[in-house]
Amino acid sequence: MRAWIFVLPTLLLTALAACDAAGPTPGDTAADLGADLPADPAPADEAPLPVIAATPVFTGRAPMAGVDAPPLANATCEEAVLIGAGGIQGVPVTGGTLGGPCSSPTYASRWYRVVVPPHQSARVTATGPVADAGGLWLQVAPSCKASADVCNAQDGWTWLDNGVVIANPGGRFLERRVAVVMYDPPAGATTYDVAVRFDDLAPNATCDAPTPLAGPLHGASFAGAGIVASSGCGLRQALWYRVTIPAWTRLEPSITTESWGLNAFWFEDACPGPGAAPGLLPQSVMANASDAPKEALLAVGTFFGEQDAFDLDFESSAIDPGATCANAARLGVGDAVVAKVDGGPPGPAVCWCSSPDRVAFVDVDVPAGTTVDVRGVIANDDGNAQLQIVELASACADECGTNAAFGGSTFPATLRLDNAGETRETHHLIVLSQAGWDAEDPAAPPVRVEVVEAN
Repeated sequence: MRAWIFVLPTLLLTALAACDAAGPTPGDTAADLGADLPADPAPADEAPLPVIAATPVFTGRAPMAGVDAPPLANATCEEAVLIGAGGIQGVPVTGGTLGGPCSSPTYASRWYRVVVPPHQSARVTATGPVADAGGLWLQVAPSCKASADVCNAQDGWTWLDNGVVIANPGGRFLERRVAVVMYDPPAGATTYDVAVRFDDLAPNATCDAPTPLAGPLHGASFAGAGIVASSGCGLRQALWYRVTIPAWTRLEPSITTESWGLNAFWFEDACPGPGAAPGLLPQSVMANASDAPKEALLAVGTFFGEQDAFDLDFESSAIDPGATCANAARLGVGDAVVAKVDGGPPGPAVCWCSSPDRVAFVDVDVPAGTTVDVRGVIANDDGNAQLQIVELASACADECGTNAAFGGSTFPATLRLDNAGETRETHHLIVLSQAGWDAEDPAAPPVRVEVVEAN
């Protein structure tokens, strides 16, 4: 049985928040973390160049053949081996320290230092039978005294399949410690390889430098995507765009790609802060219910690793009457309207209704000394659709009163409004609906709303 629409968003948003609740806010100072860095380290674009130990180093853009792993030189975080392009081959599965700033005390870890050049990202991956069997994972630490919670905060890095990616949008070099944690090596596997690849970050790899977008994109590359401060359980890497939405228009993004898991996320006002979930759900609609054009941020991003090139297009449509509080349909006794619930921007967060994806707004005028019934019925042939009518506490309020009614395809939702006063009253309602579990069209079905005098 399909869950009721007004419960689902609450569960989804709760899950999104839980995924980001594990770690502290990225950006804590070294003093806050007890790290072996200066008490107040400068940001990446102002930090001094790292001190490179007398260890074979491979940096730069040219790919180089990997080198053999030292026997146990990287058994602890403090003894991390500095690696660059090309990586290290033949790392033993066994050995290494138990525990550390980012790994469980149950499993052995091998440690590496990665220095990321300015405006680049470093992809550190493990290959070989161990990685193919899912017997290891990688973690990133800002220092050897960082806590596991800080490592999990993903400050400037995120996971890939059998690896991690570290982004450095600043103007100076950035150093991080990377641990390869062995938790379930398959039988017969004795070594694995560590590969490092450096990529230039795209100009729009960060939210504060979005690319203005005037039309569709074709064959756009996802290479160079940046790390998103708000992983949000749906967005780890992204490219950012600024889109202008015409007055009284809704835009719905559409992405075509060979990859799985690439989505479009809208952010209405500003860049998301650390730990914040995306402003709207993937592939949702951004609407401009005003008389002037407005700008919005669009992130094309993913929760997963490598992504292919993509096409980005938009479906544009006018905002339907009643789709916003500002243009609510107005009804009196004997009037009726077909409310297009899927016609506008997301509705308000109202009581147990949570945050419905779409609502229709209806204002009902009730004469003095009159009681009326507001009846809602599904206006298409969806036999399993459901609907709800809720009275708001006041005009355009983000809070509902105690008056609500439920209905479905086989029975109407009837909401009674009583005016015992001596002057006319206006009641402010929202209408919600959900397609049936077997509907060919998953969009919220239209609802016919009529006002009749109560018997």
